Amino acid sequence: NKMIDINKNLLHFNYFLILLLPISFVVGPLMAELISLIIILQFIFFSFKSNNFKINKNRIFLFFIFFYFFLLLTLFFSDYFTETYVNVIFYFRFIFFAFAIYFFLKYDFTILKKIYIFLSLTIFVVVFDGYWQYFFSENLVGFQKYRVDRISGFFKEDLILGSFLSRLLPLLVALMFFFKKYKFLTATNILIISATIILILLSGERAAFFKTMMFLLIILLILKIRIRIKLGIVLSIIFFLSIFIFFNPVIFD
Repeated sequence: NKMIDINKNLLHFNYFLILLLPISFVVGPLMAELISLIIILQFIFFSFKSNNFKINKNRIFLFFIFFYFFLLLTLFFSDYFTETYVNVIFYFRFIFFAFAIYFFLKYDFTILKKIYIFLSLTIFVVVFDGYWQYFFSENLVGFQKYRVDRISGFFKEDLILGSFLSRLLPLLVALMFFFKKYKFLTATNILIISATIILILLSGERAAFFKTMMFLLIILLILKIRIRIKLGIVLSIIFFLSIFIFFNPVIFD
């Protein structure tokens, strides 16, 4: 596809918004939604302006559009229509958001490395803050534990720390493999990822922990490494997690 002539300042503004996304989720959902909306609207505007709106012919796009209407149909016949219809109706924004990110990355693919670094820093700060609250009962900005058996970090009374990390972890792992030639970043992120997995367990969110374990299992299955190395990784994970579970009565409960 031909490249659209976009003002460089506007392009850099979009890159700045993309870099802010991981941090915006910590600040609050309103900030994240606002940034996402601006990125999506600019993507649609530039696509129509250049008569280059071709995602409607993309198979991945068509698949997710079909899935979106499938969700609407099942919602219509469910018992939870009045409770969840507002959220589900606007699910289409996730589809457009993914294509918007791809659209802007085409202009400067090097921005992906900056996303990797910003994402790593964001997760590191959130994880460090979570451990700080776990050991000292308050986080770096003074938020107290909302419950004795849970940690929330920067999210205060919203107990979504584990959920937040479990959703960003796959993206961090993917970028780590993509930029594996940067050995210092890779080694640093292996430590961050290990600390993140343990913190998801300590957060007390069972669903988030289960999703993380499923993700790690899938990664181990598709990685082209020796079986004994995979087995060693699995046993190591089980060993360290077992220590945290059995020597911490709150987590055990």
